[in-house]
Amino acid sequence: MEQIKQLFNFNNLNSLKAEKGRILISDPFLNDDYFSNSVILLCELNDKGAFGLVLNHYIDEELSDLMNKFNSLNTTDFKISLGGPVDTDSIYYIHNRPDLIEGSINIYDNLFLGNGSNFDDIADFIKENKISKDEIKFFLGYSGWTAGQLQEELKKNSWFVGSLSAKTIMEYHDTDIWKKTLEKMSEKHRVISNFPQNPMLN
Repeated sequence: MEQIKQLFNFNNLNSLKAEKGRILISDPFLNDDYFSNSVILLCELNDKGAFGLVLNHYIDEELSDLMNKFNSLNTTDFKISLGGPVDTDSIYYIHNRPDLIEGSINIYDNLFLGNGSNFDDIADFIKENKISKDEIKFFLGYSGWTAGQLQEELKKNSWFVGSLSAKTIMEYHDTDIWKKTLEKMSEKHRVISNFPQNPMLN
């Protein structure tokens, strides 16, 4: 794997700095149940560590399967992604409706991280059709890094740093965002997007 990465020169492919609101795109050889072919929204990055949510690893369960307050609702449209390996018993969410959901944390532009205490209100908003699948996204668990850990992984080229508009993040509901995002970054990234996860099996 490392020889292939050197051959295609994964170094110097990160022209953007990792920061809050940017996305992390896993390198194609990252063999991990949570992070393989993943796109992660960085919701926080500071000297204490980093917090992010995997955007594109959807699960079959619905909100009504995981939380009693959604039992009587049709939540099929609101897909849930595995946000990461930390706190996998909890639901996290991002949204673009600060007018409805109070106390949220702004990530960037019109994109907010919910504070985890508004699920009764959110259930009402879904029931009353006040909020749509393009306005709120749910995650099971989150991705976390201790101080300096993400920076070390970036030095090892485990992640490409990219950016997506808040609109794209909220309106994209397919798993192929990993490939599509890489394809738009540069010609080298487009070639990398076509690598098999395990070239030895190709």
